Amino acid sequence: AFCSYGAGAWVPTFFIRSFGLDAGSVGVTYGLIVLVFGCAGIVFGGRLADRWLKQGRTDAGLRVGLVAAVGAIVTHLPFLLAMDPTVAFIALAPAVFFLGMPFGAAPAAIQEIVPNRMRGQASAVYLFIVNLVGLGVGPTAVALITDYVFADDNAVRWSMLIVAGAANGAAVLLLWAGLRPYRETLARLKGA
Repeated sequence: AFCSYGAGAWVPTFFIRSFGLDAGSVGVTYGLIVLVFGCAGIVFGGRLADRWLKQGRTDAGLRVGLVAAVGAIVTHLPFLLAMDPTVAFIALAPAVFFLGMPFGAAPAAIQEIVPNRMRGQASAVYLFIVNLVGLGVGPTAVALITDYVFADDNAVRWSMLIVAGAANGAAVLLLWAGLRPYRETLARLKGA
């Protein structure tokens, strides 16, 4: 999913190339959407994880990531397929919300299964991977697909759709596959 979030670097370019908007107005609108809906997603994701933990779902952090990845798949379609900039901006808000959801729950989930003496290292590895993949691979993949698959600068919408779909689809599969092993690891740690 972080690769999908990294593809967000192309959102201003998407609005400029697809709708002919100027960079300043796109930046202000996109910035406000990220400020409001991204922060709301982070807070909601953390509260949802807390609620699920209170209900006895020990894999709450991973479940939040799973819900976020599914939500991101569903919400990226109307955003990237919109033919009107206002509709695209409105559809972008829930996509940003879902992409923000795991940012509080994921680090907490890592902390739960890592021994105390290794928590700093685990957090560092997590942040390294998130930044390397999310901010390195995501935007680069969009650029490469736009240049070498479509060979059309105005096809950035389709490149973003491919990268977001692949990244979020992979996230759904990996998080789903990790639910049971995560629960088992947590139970083993608590039993020790």
